[in-house]
Amino acid sequence: MKFLLLYCIITFLSFNQVLGLTYNQGAQLRNIASNLGFTWINRDYLQNPKCGSYTALGSLITCDESGNNAIEVILVAINFGDPTNKFDELKYMKKLTIINAAFDLSTLTTLTGLVSLQELILQSDSDSSSYNFGSTQKNYPMNSLVKVYIENARGVLPTFNSTALLQNVTIIQKPLTTLTIGTSLDYMFTNQLLHFNLRVFNAPTGSLLASPFTNATQLQYFYLDAPAPFSVTFSNFVQAPASLTTLGLSNVAISGSSVFPLYSSATWTNLEYLKLFNLGLTGTMDEQFLIMPSLIYLNVSKTALTFSFSTTFGSNSHLQTLSAENTNLDGQVPSNILDGGLQFFHVRNTSLDGALPSAFMCCSQTALEDTNTLPPSYLFSNNTFTNYFGPNGTRSCSPKINSISPNPIGALSETLTILGKDFGDTFQIILRNSVGDQTSMGCSLTSVVDQIECINPLIQGSGIMTLKLFVPSLPTFQTTFTYKEPIVTHVSSISTLGGRVTITGEELFRTNTAVTGSSVRIYGIPCTNIQVIDPFLKFSCLFVEGITSDTPVVVNVKGLESNSSSSPKFFYKAPLVTGASALTPDTSSDLTIYGMDFWKEVSKVTVQIGASISCPVTFVNHSMIICQFPSTPYSESAMNLKVTVNGRESQDNQLFQFIDTQVCPNACGASSGAGQCDVGIGSCVCSNSFGPSCSEGSTSQISSLATSGLTSPVLQLSSTINTEVSLNAYLYSIIENEAETIISTWSSSVYEPSNNTWIFTWTFSGKTVKAQMRYNPQQGSDNLSGSKVTYPSQSYTYLVSYQTVNPVANLAFKMAFDSPEPCPSDPEYAYPTGTDTSARWMTWTKEQVTYYTRFPSTSLLNNEYILIQSNPIDPDDDPTGSANSSRILVNYPSDYLIYSASFQYDFQVFEASEAQHLTTECIDPPKSSNKGAIIGGVLGGVGGALLVGGAVFLVRQQIKIKKTNSLLNEKLKALRT
Repeated sequence: MKFLLLYCIITFLSFNQVLGLTYNQGAQLRNIASNLGFTWINRDYLQNPKCGSYTALGSLITCDESGNNAIEVILVAINFGDPTNKFDELKYMKKLTIINAAFDLSTLTTLTGLVSLQELILQSDSDSSSYNFGSTQKNYPMNSLVKVYIENARGVLPTFNSTALLQNVTIIQKPLTTLTIGTSLDYMFTNQLLHFNLRVFNAPTGSLLASPFTNATQLQYFYLDAPAPFSVTFSNFVQAPASLTTLGLSNVAISGSSVFPLYSSATWTNLEYLKLFNLGLTGTMDEQFLIMPSLIYLNVSKTALTFSFSTTFGSNSHLQTLSAENTNLDGQVPSNILDGGLQFFHVRNTSLDGALPSAFMCCSQTALEDTNTLPPSYLFSNNTFTNYFGPNGTRSCSPKINSISPNPIGALSETLTILGKDFGDTFQIILRNSVGDQTSMGCSLTSVVDQIECINPLIQGSGIMTLKLFVPSLPTFQTTFTYKEPIVTHVSSISTLGGRVTITGEELFRTNTAVTGSSVRIYGIPCTNIQVIDPFLKFSCLFVEGITSDTPVVVNVKGLESNSSSSPKFFYKAPLVTGASALTPDTSSDLTIYGMDFWKEVSKVTVQIGASISCPVTFVNHSMIICQFPSTPYSESAMNLKVTVNGRESQDNQLFQFIDTQVCPNACGASSGAGQCDVGIGSCVCSNSFGPSCSEGSTSQISSLATSGLTSPVLQLSSTINTEVSLNAYLYSIIENEAETIISTWSSSVYEPSNNTWIFTWTFSGKTVKAQMRYNPQQGSDNLSGSKVTYPSQSYTYLVSYQTVNPVANLAFKMAFDSPEPCPSDPEYAYPTGTDTSARWMTWTKEQVTYYTRFPSTSLLNNEYILIQSNPIDPDDDPTGSANSSRILVNYPSDYLIYSASFQYDFQVFEASEAQHLTTECIDPPKSSNKGAIIGGVLGGVGGALLVGGAVFLVRQQIKIKKTNSLLNEKLKALRT
């Protein structure tokens, strides 16, 4: 029983592979390949080919939709093959292509009897490869056949009995074989035939084509090349079907009248190709045949036809090839003969005379000489024309360039169009500008006479264009060229320390290596080290330090200069004030001003406070000024601190203030050297003891960061003073153009032990946000806008940075401060006197622990320092907050297009001077948990899925700020007292 089952399985696999080419077809194609000398690639486990099997030379098997039957096979032979190959298993095949085999088709009845075959293509690339029909005429019962292509056919041509009717027939005999055609081919010419091509070297016998066009009403292509004495009745070809576009008769004898027909009697107006070669035609050919609207190829060589050219031939003809050698063509060659696009013109051994047009005189020897290698463009008889004495003879030619377009040439133009005369067939155009750069253009003739198109070589500048023909002793032609002058549209400002100036415009430098012979000068001083940012549109260069502004910029590109009078001027950056020391009223004292671009010469710098208070400068460097501030009565409001450097004034800043004990309690202990009140920092900058008033302690009592396991930048502030309480601080969201994005999942995180820093990164849609948490084991300081903000040991710094590809007009960040305890005390904010906005710092006391947070007052915006505000949000106005959470909005001014921004918070923890005990019952109950953020839209993830745990866009709420009546105010009043 087991053996019977095994036999059944083997039998099934032998005859029908599941979902694959059947075994018999695969085995037969394997045997054919073996006989033809190749092996299929991609075979099955039985080593038979399958659907899609192929060879490197191009053999291929294509199957039907079922995958079981081969319907198209290409066989590229390496050996000539065995005529015993069988094709009977390939009974579903519709197209068979055999290349370079040697088959005896007279014995290969399994091939010639394939009734399903629609296309039979037998190709031969060598004389040794041929397809023999045998010595007697056969009838091939290939009922589905519509296309026959047989190259290097021999023997007796069979008849193709196709009930589907042939559509495409090509039979080609090569010189070393013998092909006999003894039966009329009229049976092929039905209303289905589209293409007929017969080329033989043995004269067929009998009348093969009695009336080829009578029944073939859809014929598009007819070509017959057969030697005499085989003859045709030429009049049968005069009335062609309207569908015919190609008509070729070569070498055949003409029976009946040989007189060329009148134009009015021939229906050839749709022909694109007409070849009447080596026929016994006589009479006159009307010039109308030369200008038929669709005709692009005409060959009437070796006929006795008489015709000539009119003076309008060139403008009316569409011919690309005209061959009329050994004819009675007479008259002169019109000067406009090439105007219609004529590319090949062969007229040897004709009666043409006079002078050839000058365009031919400029051609190379190769274009005029028949070397049997490349087809020459133009062939003329030697010594027949008054100005032409053969390809090697002396010729007179005057090439000329009339115009260049565009003119002047633009650096962003891809091509140039040059109009002129007598360009010949091979030429070179060389450009040399005034600074010595030289290049050749890649050019080619167009279909328009006397026009060439060239690739813009981008040499820039102006100079000489030379047209040179590759013909010995012929002259060259020179003219001038020029590119557009450079245009400057924007010049960036740089620091007074010097730096890279970015210049934007048009027709600027192409590459860093293409600036030889070019320069940039600002106020006559070179701007060096040119670096191209955007070819032709933007570059930067290195300019010296200085303070002279409103000066002209001149860009010289290869000798062409920009117009300095219409170009924007160059300016050094105006002085930027970012901070200043707060002073005691009614006391003359030194005022220290922080910022940048203050220069270094005292005589060039002035300082004015408010509307009229002058502060004589005693010291200045790039980032700091010291001036003598006179004794002045106290003023509660801030005043403008104007710094002028060589006429350039700082922007309004309101950075001068007397010491405000609301934000700098106890004057920061300035009298004892504990610290000073910095207006730019917005709080005390301490020396040795730290805290809001520089007196709370020398060391912050805080735990260090975890070195692993963090998944989000939540800074957990805990202290050994009391481990039962803590405070969490983190970046909650960003608000761009009034749309809020909550960041709940971060793209990546990394811990850098060298500087005790966690870096978290979030990226989305062209923007990048980074949150850095740094633990400060030792006392230190950070530079903020020229001022130094100090911090004690065992403290934290929280830095937020933002970058976007697409700039925003409005930007804010929301920082969250969450208390894990259910009923904490309220945080206390420090505002400048007389205001309830822009808090400078916060303290939050829980039990014996006071958490102190310095808020940012200055920030980097687009790499420049500006003043910003930190505004606490009333919990009632923040749907995302809760009773035990505080939200701080970091607001940026809205008069910028913002690409980048960064700011930092500092955190310290001290033992509270007065404990705030936690309660078990909250005075104000926590917000209901269902009072969530209003979702304005959800970002789509991959495939349109919701971005779970990712960023959610929220509708920005109108934020109200109200003053916090805190215990801190009472403490500050006491300190002032």
